[in-house]
Amino acid sequence: MNAGEIGDRAGRIFMYNIPINWVYRSQEDQNDFGIDAEIELKDSNGKALGKESVFKVQLKGELKTTKIKKGKYISYSIPTARLKYYLSFNIPVIFIVIDVSSENIFWYSLTDKKELYTSIENNSNQTIQLHIPTKNKLEANNKISFDNLLHSVNSCWNHLSIRGLKQAVDNYHNLNPDDVKDVITNVGDALYKAYHQQLQIFIEQNNFASLFKTAKQIVASEIVPHKDRFVATLYFDHAFTKQPFTKILREVHEQKYRICTGLLYFAKKDKLSNHRLIAISKCRVALFRNANQQLYTLHILGKEPMSDGIGKYVLFTTSDTLYRECCKQLEKIIRLFDRMINQGQFHILTSVLVTLIIPITLFQEVHKKRGAIQSIKFFDDWFNNIYHLCLKYCLICGEELLALDLYRLNTRCNESQRIENRKLLAESFQSSKETLDEIDSNRPNLTEVTSFSSVTIEQQKEYYVSMAKNLHMDPDDPECTLGKVVHIAIVNYDPTEIVKNCEHLFVDYRPGGVVAEMLKLHSAGGMHLIYCNKHKYISGTGNVLYNRYDCDSEHDFMKGFKQHHCDFCVDRQPRNEDWTWSLDWQLKNSNLHKEFLNKIQP
Repeated sequence: MNAGEIGDRAGRIFMYNIPINWVYRSQEDQNDFGIDAEIELKDSNGKALGKESVFKVQLKGELKTTKIKKGKYISYSIPTARLKYYLSFNIPVIFIVIDVSSENIFWYSLTDKKELYTSIENNSNQTIQLHIPTKNKLEANNKISFDNLLHSVNSCWNHLSIRGLKQAVDNYHNLNPDDVKDVITNVGDALYKAYHQQLQIFIEQNNFASLFKTAKQIVASEIVPHKDRFVATLYFDHAFTKQPFTKILREVHEQKYRICTGLLYFAKKDKLSNHRLIAISKCRVALFRNANQQLYTLHILGKEPMSDGIGKYVLFTTSDTLYRECCKQLEKIIRLFDRMINQGQFHILTSVLVTLIIPITLFQEVHKKRGAIQSIKFFDDWFNNIYHLCLKYCLICGEELLALDLYRLNTRCNESQRIENRKLLAESFQSSKETLDEIDSNRPNLTEVTSFSSVTIEQQKEYYVSMAKNLHMDPDDPECTLGKVVHIAIVNYDPTEIVKNCEHLFVDYRPGGVVAEMLKLHSAGGMHLIYCNKHKYISGTGNVLYNRYDCDSEHDFMKGFKQHHCDFCVDRQPRNEDWTWSLDWQLKNSNLHKEFLNKIQP
């Protein structure tokens, strides 16, 4: 074949393999001198996706490509003047090499390659050698291969934005007064695009401190466009959800409230419908999650027997209120999802569902105990339908990460559904097998029953702290009165540091109050006793037990149990090093000493 025939065949191979939503416009008859075509991306409705979904392609056919470095690269020689011309465009240029013999298509983005600009300045040769990675290969029906090219197009647009910013700054003295506003807008777009890229890098690096600082500066600036402040707020929210900068739940809720109100404000100002949907979704999800966390906690606590009293009254009346609130918020979420479907906003829909799967799964457990049969069936059917709609969207549009999140989080589906979902993902995303295997290996066994006493002491404490926080009894919050009770209870939870010192020592827990009653926490409230079963010494406190045990005060009446009774005791017998305290040990020894301790009324 001659050069013309090779070029024609290369063009046909390329056009045959590109996705259906890539609109190919030949520019051989225009004044682009060497640029073969322009590509524009469109959505499923044929609507253009915007300025940054356009790029130029330069096609070069080869009868047989030249591979170097053990086949990792394709070597292609390009005239220096021609390369300089390609790099002068204010739109990304992608260089395409087609091996017409094998019909393999390789691509190389020119616009964002800093080394090419350096080569042009420092190279006096007539040609420059391009080394095109063979991994940059386009394959029909392999969406990932085309997505990789589009990521490079996006990188090119970022590079052009920064280049435009530099040019605008260099040339601002020569601006016509009428052009100033347009230049400010363009410079701003470039600057904030660079900031968004920086925020994305901070996310990938888990550099949350820098992200919080930068995002706050963008959000607080009045000169930043509302759409860019909206995006910065989303980055801030993502980082805060992943790693909150406070452990106090009240402050977490306050920060979430500020994020939601900020998103609503910016969405209202920038008048973008997708931003409005995202902002409303964030608010609805936050309101539902907060109410649902409290409801599920009370549901778990309500499974345990509870004596009549203030704790039981609070539990049942609060549960009713929270259940109604959850139902109200879910109704609004369902209507919002319908709105997203009608507007074709399936990506937003799927992203929101990912954040709701676990809360909805927990609510379903409560709903099955409280709701009417028809209501339970309706909600279960709705969730299954919306879940499979989002999963199908991910499979059709190649949203592999979202699809894997849907698969990973849906832990309550039956085995046949899980197998079917896995099969769909494996067929659509051939590279996902390893990830799917990892998800399945870590999937919780819902039929396995684990006794509370069999988990570690630290896990037991974490459970009680989590339950307390969900009921707004935050042990980390110094302003929370009930939280202070929980904090002392967690400190006193395990008496090892006291009881290990002598086989005759025992701590008799005497819980009391609404915290102990609601959480079923043995060390909460009340007056707990330190007891020597050898000499029948007893000392009690409603505060930190260890401080009552060991306090070497200069005042005799303030000295601890240890100083009064243990330091000079000839019967002191430290426990074996392999001894450990447990709830089972506590219950067993409580029964042993019950007869004597029942006589003690603190």
